[in-house]
Amino acid sequence: ENAHKPFPARNHPQSLSSVSPMISLKMIVISVLILLVTPLHSNEIRTSPHLWQKQRRHRALATSKHSQPHSIAPIWGAYDTHFVDLWIGHPEPQRVTTVIDTTSQITAFPCIGCSNCGIGNHMDYYFNYGHTSTFAAKSCEECWMGECDGLKCHMNHTYRKESHWDAFEASDRCYAGGFHFLAVTEEAQEAMTDDATKVRDYAFDLSFACQNTLTGPLAESLQDGV
Repeated sequence: ENAHKPFPARNHPQSLSSVSPMISLKMIVISVLILLVTPLHSNEIRTSPHLWQKQRRHRALATSKHSQPHSIAPIWGAYDTHFVDLWIGHPEPQRVTTVIDTTSQITAFPCIGCSNCGIGNHMDYYFNYGHTSTFAAKSCEECWMGECDGLKCHMNHTYRKESHWDAFEASDRCYAGGFHFLAVTEEAQEAMTDDATKVRDYAFDLSFACQNTLTGPLAESLQDGV
């Protein structure tokens, strides 16, 4: 009665020699297809199609002889707003901190002679166009953003928060970013190896509103302009 019952017979797997030739052919075809569709870069297999395309673009830019250089300017944040450093003028650029305003395309800040335009509140003194050799006030024929008042290209703007300014349109050489407390001059660029000195290579002609009156919250803000 206590005798052990024999284990049931197991189904032994078929030997390799007994596998159907048709199944073997299908396995070979599937293996070949997998090799054909697998990307050359194994790390791309684990990424999404969007990231895969982005990685390929980055590699193309890095290896292309015709890729365009880039300049990066930091965005600062203070008092519930964001601003960027603009360095304007030549040969000694002057710093102008400007609020990033998405409601207007106009760059505006106080210039020397501006009446009660926030001196003592702003980070910097008024922009002194007498100290730059590349400054130019726009004539009536050159008006782009303003209107001719008979002598200069006049501009004005009023914001929702009751700030208002009057100005004349001007242009000067400008670069964005670089050092926060130090202007990058030609001498500094030649003497220093820091990447931040390369911002002068991306300087451009900036058209802006050179303010001569300013009222409202903008006159009390930390930043110089907008």
